Amino acid sequence: AGGGKSREMGLGSANKQAVTLARAREFSQEAREAIFAGNDPVMARRQNSLAGTKRIDFGTFADKFVAVHSQSFRNKKHIAQWKMTLSKYAAPLREKALDDISTDDVLAVLQPIWNTTNETASRLRGRIEKILDAAKAKGFRAGENPEIGRASCRERV
Repeated sequence: AGGGKSREMGLGSANKQAVTLARAREFSQEAREAIFAGNDPVMARRQNSLAGTKRIDFGTFADKFVAVHSQSFRNKKHIAQWKMTLSKYAAPLREKALDDISTDDVLAVLQPIWNTTNETASRLRGRIEKILDAAKAKGFRAGENPEIGRASCRERV
């Protein structure tokens, strides 16, 4: 493990078919060989699982995110604002796969509104960031979240 820290790697959900002891030993040996070769077996497994994951588009994930988190929002108006900004202003992102969204894609959504409705653009930027962070946590997105700050939007206009 990296940095002297111990990590564990499971064999999968207990709800799925049981892994035989022989297969568990094979997995263990493969992981040891990967570590010896300088590879990270946990990261390799994560990348393989992402490759087999059904690609979900931003719009579908954003709608589910809002539905799940709406109970923590202050009021119904706040929920409506989230829904409206993500459907109206973020429309160009809605059909894109979560893993395909780049900094340029997010900037293309924000730049047209940045100088006219700065507060809306700022809130939308934060909402997109939260959704992409959640997508990464759920395994639907790899890599870093596009870093979009106020200066980025003004500089690229």
